[in-house]
Amino acid sequence: MSLLSSCVLPARNRSTRGNAWRPTPVLRPDGCNLNAMREKSVADIGDGDGDGDDNEEDDEVKPPKMLATILAPIANLNALLLSTPVHAGLFPYALLPTLHAARISLLHRALSEKAWEATSDDVRRTRGKPTWAYNIVGFLVMCWGGSLINNVILTSTPPFLLSIHPFINYVSVHLLLSVVLSLFPSLTPPLYLVDTSLPLLDGCLRTQAVVVSLDMVARSPNAAVRSSLLIQLIAGVVGSTGGGQLAGTLGLLNPAGWTLSTPPLLGARSVLPIIDIYAAFFATAAFGLTTASNAAYEPWMARLHAGKTGPILSPAGGRALATLIFAAAFAYRALMLHWVAAPPAATTSKKTRAVNGSAGANGHPKTSSRAKAAA
Repeated sequence: MSLLSSCVLPARNRSTRGNAWRPTPVLRPDGCNLNAMREKSVADIGDGDGDGDDNEEDDEVKPPKMLATILAPIANLNALLLSTPVHAGLFPYALLPTLHAARISLLHRALSEKAWEATSDDVRRTRGKPTWAYNIVGFLVMCWGGSLINNVILTSTPPFLLSIHPFINYVSVHLLLSVVLSLFPSLTPPLYLVDTSLPLLDGCLRTQAVVVSLDMVARSPNAAVRSSLLIQLIAGVVGSTGGGQLAGTLGLLNPAGWTLSTPPLLGARSVLPIIDIYAAFFATAAFGLTTASNAAYEPWMARLHAGKTGPILSPAGGRALATLIFAAAFAYRALMLHWVAAPPAATTSKKTRAVNGSAGANGHPKTSSRAKAAA
């Protein structure tokens, strides 16, 4: 997942030839353009051409009213997160990248602690705990890895090299959370609780990465890249999932040091561990199809809507639909992973279960009850 482009890229609204979708402007972190960042109003969610007029005669396809009703509050949430600074004077960075930094920081901390517990005593004695620099670099790769890969593919400059603001925004949040949770470990929220409570927020964060990635494609100086549907799909998936894949491939959480290994995507034996990749693909395709981001979508639109090929949704509506797809996938993963999946009873001794008492793995209540029943 990568939102750093939302911190440094200037606002723009450029159309490409034969392309009805205009890239959503992105946010600067210096507080200069925060008010200009608010996207289209809820009333315009189905106004595909983006001019705010739903009454004009053209070949646009209007979305069902029920769909517009469902997407309206999500569009409002996305607009709020994009346009609202944490504090206009003290911390003039938008809520969206700040919450992204906090979310990844909590995940990085949980995975790092798990990796440390799995480390052998010999490695612990010889290597010790990872340094702060080691920790911060791993965190930043998880945050910005997708954007970095996309910039390599598109041969463009990574946004975090253009401004110091992304580092201030992300590193300050990570350091603050790390220090506070180190001093007061009891304040660390259980991972199952975070995953279960925040699927919609996670959807907003991932969708921003998709939209920024598509904006990068639309701004490419190469006309072949701008018109390529395949590049759009790849960029959307990589931008929203590449950070985790890159961190797993490089072993950034390994206390013994970085190690090159098989990407997690290729080692997954079921859909659940990589459901975010599937969600990213469908969210990217849904955003592109409903906003007519590529001419390749026109035949599909014509078949579905009696020859009409105009966009169904505005960029705000397309973003809300992508957010809904991500949120549904993350809610399903949280349900299956933390509440439905059976605990590893075969590898847990009765003695361990007795010592654990009412607290199961990661303090999970349902796992605990099942462990008691197994004992």
